[in-house]
Amino acid sequence: MIVCMEKKFCLNLSEFLLYYQNVKLTVIQPGGNHGDSLIYKGLQKKLNQLNIDYKEILYGKNIISFCIMMVNKLLRTNFKSVFIEKDTGLILIHGGGNMNDIYNFGTTLLRNLIINYPKIDLIIAPQTYYYPHTNFKKILTKSSQNITLFCREETSFNYLRNLQLPKNVKIKISDDTAFYLKSTDFKSGDNKNILIVFRNDSEKNNEISIAKAKLLEQYKPKNLIINDFQNSKKFTFDEYITEILKAKIVITDRLHVSIISSILGKKTYLFPNSYFKNIAVYNYSLRFFPDTHMVNPHDIDDILYQLSKS
Repeated sequence: MIVCMEKKFCLNLSEFLLYYQNVKLTVIQPGGNHGDSLIYKGLQKKLNQLNIDYKEILYGKNIISFCIMMVNKLLRTNFKSVFIEKDTGLILIHGGGNMNDIYNFGTTLLRNLIINYPKIDLIIAPQTYYYPHTNFKKILTKSSQNITLFCREETSFNYLRNLQLPKNVKIKISDDTAFYLKSTDFKSGDNKNILIVFRNDSEKNNEISIAKAKLLEQYKPKNLIINDFQNSKKFTFDEYITEILKAKIVITDRLHVSIISSILGKKTYLFPNSYFKNIAVYNYSLRFFPDTHMVNPHDIDDILYQLSKS
């Protein structure tokens, strides 16, 4: 796999983490699907490479934490939903796409930590921030600890800068932590299938329905079709990775399917999701992979033509 040498992935976050090598670190997984697992695995790999000692906890995974989390969500209360050891010097929330109005569990977690642990500094690993309704600035205005918000693309970075946040909140930018992973972190595959994966959830882009129908009509009889297989309730993580490994061409609107496909050197076509996330991450990170292309619904006939020649 060839990657443009001008891009050093995740460098900003790596350099930042070096300042905390001697601090007791608690890392929180806010939940999610197999794409989020890739985010977690990438950061875990880097923390181990940097010899940073950390404890990792799962948000809402045990029955007590889950019940408190649901009460807070329904009643807008702030009972302590995450239990952090007293000698913790830094709390890091994994990155992803949960700091937004589509999936509010990341925002709920951040609000809870700000209120219940005002003396412990917070880092949010690279995220996409999208708040068409929530007053995100108001949440941060209530904070007293130092908070560092990492964005994984420039749209979120510019959005946060324009909010004029409190002085204790710093804004930085770095790639999604799944980019810490390399092709050598995975087994080799058959490289023979065309893998088509489209979302069925709230990030689904309705404008690509015609393109999706054409792809399924063309390839269903003879190629592998898995629809939205990032769902961890239907497919295991190993099955998820295996199907990407077996593909020679990947067509998707799933960001982390495209990220791992790109890292593995597959020819990858990424469609937009329901908001700016896919396009923004492509422009900041994925465009440096020569076989990865950002495409639009009206490109479908050209894509089908190119596939017929491959």
